[in-house]
Amino acid sequence: MVWPSVLRFMQRYACVANFNQEQHMIAQMFCDFILLNSTLLKQRASVLGAVAIYATNRITNRARPWNASLIKCTLGIKEEDISGLANELFFFIKRLEQSNLKTLFRKYELPNYLNVKQVLTRI
Repeated sequence: MVWPSVLRFMQRYACVANFNQEQHMIAQMFCDFILLNSTLLKQRASVLGAVAIYATNRITNRARPWNASLIKCTLGIKEEDISGLANELFFFIKRLEQSNLKTLFRKYELPNYLNVKQVLTRI
């Protein structure tokens, strides 16, 4: 039996959002951070995948971080459903940056991961 993961939902939504390679890697980074947050993990995987997409769109300054195509693809998840969760994710990442847990940050500084950690300065 297979259980759908946050990453799989994010990948599907990223196709609909026309993400480039860098945006996809940023969303993947957000998925990794989501898995560390026990509060966020109470949500459905589909909602958390949407949070990763929405957070990526916000941090990369897309004009509309959540649009009609994404609402349709996610079967009705609206911006107001995920904006608070994205803010919670940003707050969690800021707290992690101040802690001793730096491994995940170092991972996304590597060239293989397109050095996407740098976008976290925009939070």
